Amino acid sequence: MSSQQPNISPLSPENTSSNSNVVDVLKIAFATIFAAFSYLVHLPRIAYLPIRHAFQLTSYSLRLFLWPLQSVLAPIWLAVKIILTFVVVPLTLVREFAVMLYPLYVFLGAACVCGTLAGISARMLSKKIVDGVSGIKASSRLGEKGEKDVGIEQSHGKKRKGHL
Repeated sequence: MSSQQPNISPLSPENTSSNSNVVDVLKIAFATIFAAFSYLVHLPRIAYLPIRHAFQLTSYSLRLFLWPLQSVLAPIWLAVKIILTFVVVPLTLVREFAVMLYPLYVFLGAACVCGTLAGISARMLSKKIVDGVSGIKASSRLGEKGEKDVGIEQSHGKKRKGHL
């Protein structure tokens, strides 16, 4: 007797029951995920309201108790505002000046980067072209390695030693 495996097609009744179980599990999983997500969306609002009310209560309490002291502390507060004017006004002017110049700063920075990249790529391209046309390395012609002395005649007939 040979044991043969039963041939079960994807549409057979034996296979559809396992497919429906998987579908049911996926439905429950997605419903749970969406319910948790809808709860998490409202979580910041739930946490924000008590904090806001506590801050408002503290602020109103301080105003209520500090209101009588306002007339007593008014001269001190005025002196502090006058003294801080000499600090706050220059800092405000510097900040506004920096805000006005920021677009120019970004434009010039981008232009420097683009110019640098264009210069480097032009140098590399010209070096490759010169190397390809002449067949020798440009570094050896520039005298970096293996410098050769070349005699150059000047107009009065004397030879001068130089580097190529």
